[in-house]
Amino acid sequence: MIVHRHFRKAPITEAIIDIKVQPPANFDVARFENVREVIADKYPERIEIFEFKGQLAMKKGETVANTTKTIVGYGFKSKDKVNIVQFRRDGFAHNRLKPYTSWGEVLTEALRVWSIYKQVATPVVVTRIAARYINHINVPLVDDLSTYLVELPSLPDDTQTELNGFLTRFVVRDRNSDVKANIIQALEGGLTQKSANVILDIDAYKQKQYDPESDFEKMSSDFEQIREFKDRIFFSYITEKTARLFE
Repeated sequence: MIVHRHFRKAPITEAIIDIKVQPPANFDVARFENVREVIADKYPERIEIFEFKGQLAMKKGETVANTTKTIVGYGFKSKDKVNIVQFRRDGFAHNRLKPYTSWGEVLTEALRVWSIYKQVATPVVVTRIAARYINHINVPLVDDLSTYLVELPSLPDDTQTELNGFLTRFVVRDRNSDVKANIIQALEGGLTQKSANVILDIDAYKQKQYDPESDFEKMSSDFEQIREFKDRIFFSYITEKTARLFE
């Protein structure tokens, strides 16, 4: 069994803390236009977040496409471009790009800015909280790939067949905490003579209603359950040999 630990060179390329909400009736994203004035010391750059909708219709025997573009929120980038916060109509997110620091630092910053979001957006209720971690695991191919990864697709028993790519997706649930997770594992770019780059994308979440004002402690506690399940999944997919690559 692999010992769970913090890696000095973590393979995490993006960590996302996401909080989905039900907005108040007749919500206007214009509420977010002046948020930069509040967080400009750390997030000075503002970008627009759009939603695209397309519709196909038949007119006089011809297909007519109609596309609409609507602003649904704003993103704000830190000076060093590695932290991004999203103020959207349907929720809030904090994206931490590489280099990754730690769970405690990422969650603390996410919840700090979330407190600003809820003051501006005044959501009716929180409906889902999640932590999505995208890992790029690059391993040398001096050995078989199975010496680095535990969960690999099975191949036909044929000496002429070799693994050249894969994409798998699972949805799992922890019986005790009711935390669920979407797990995607994919081989990126195929196999080379020297290495393989495997994506392990874990989106752990809890669908539950929280009061935005009074349930902060419950949300924080449930985020720890999400983290525990996410970590358990990650370490179940790699071998000790892989873990030593990131120390």
